[in-house]
Amino acid sequence: MPIPITFYVNEAIGVEAVQSLCGELESAGFGLSFTEYPNRPAAALEWLLPTGVVFFMAKKYLETLAEAAAKDHYPAIKSFITEKIQPRFIGPDAEKMVMMMPGGNVKDTGPFSRTFSVSTKVSNSLMSIEVKLLFKENTEPEELTEGLSAFSKLFSQHEEGELMEKLIAMDQGRSWAKVVWFNPESKAIELIDAVQSGKEKRLVSKSVERT
Repeated sequence: MPIPITFYVNEAIGVEAVQSLCGELESAGFGLSFTEYPNRPAAALEWLLPTGVVFFMAKKYLETLAEAAAKDHYPAIKSFITEKIQPRFIGPDAEKMVMMMPGGNVKDTGPFSRTFSVSTKVSNSLMSIEVKLLFKENTEPEELTEGLSAFSKLFSQHEEGELMEKLIAMDQGRSWAKVVWFNPESKAIELIDAVQSGKEKRLVSKSVERT
């Protein structure tokens, strides 16, 4: 059975633009699907807004990416992100997404790319939440792959319910979507405090360490 990957694409970018980059993923046997969403003003916290392109993979597949079990699949994803996504959506010459608030004001989007993210979901018997990996603008290809590998390992090192409860506890009990990033200095995945970051207009985050 093909490993499924879903792309959620803002209509300002268009599904066709992403499909044109996915030849290697299709050749590697992934099952790709594409959903386009409207480009509308949003009133949510800027850190929680969807990026222009969201690469979604279920946890059970994502957590194996950096392991031997994924040796036939990880190179294709690595190549896709570093050779297709990075120059088109993250690098210095990348397309940019402008996030609008109701009323027409441009939303402050902070240091991260608003054009691309990697996403999955964690759940327990009662609920599920999205966990989204953001990338800083102009992130180099090597750092992208380091971040994706660390994101994968975060899920492989925790039981699903355990990780969800940890992230909610770290986020002061908030049960909404979580946004994380890879800190290249500490080599750790850090949880972004969306509320405090918005208030202080700077990045506020802390490491999600294995306990």
